[in-house]
Amino acid sequence: MPEDDYKLVRSKLEVMQEQYADMRVKEANQLKKIAALEINERELFIKTEENKDLKEELLEIEVETEILKKRLEELDPTFKRFQMIFRQIVEVLKSKNVSPLKVFELFDTNRNGKISRIEFEQAMNNMQIFLNKGEMDTVYIYIDVDGFEITFLCIV
Repeated sequence: MPEDDYKLVRSKLEVMQEQYADMRVKEANQLKKIAALEINERELFIKTEENKDLKEELLEIEVETEILKKRLEELDPTFKRFQMIFRQIVEVLKSKNVSPLKVFELFDTNRNGKISRIEFEQAMNNMQIFLNKGEMDTVYIYIDVDGFEITFLCIV
């Protein structure tokens, strides 16, 4: 074989070897990406299963809560009245698309971080939820957990 032909073939071989090496590097990178995707896929499956379990648990808790509410309503007429009024409040707020934080800010007119009895009564009237003194007492007592004034944590 003439030397020129040999050099040409040798040069082509070197180029092909470099291309082959590049392809092997690309293949290794692709295999790493595939492995990472498989890990992500497993994690997604696990998270999806956990999410499904949590949804089932939440549903069970909601059913249990409803059962407890029904029992309380049967045993305590005050609680039943509170539930009716509270549902009315929730419906008004839902219809106006208001978040709990926004509700608190709207109710807390003096911006002291608490809702006094007077602020609460004014807010109910502003929402056109008119309650007699007994109903107002009931609702306020159920929302005001510490017996002083309503804080944001009481609403949430």
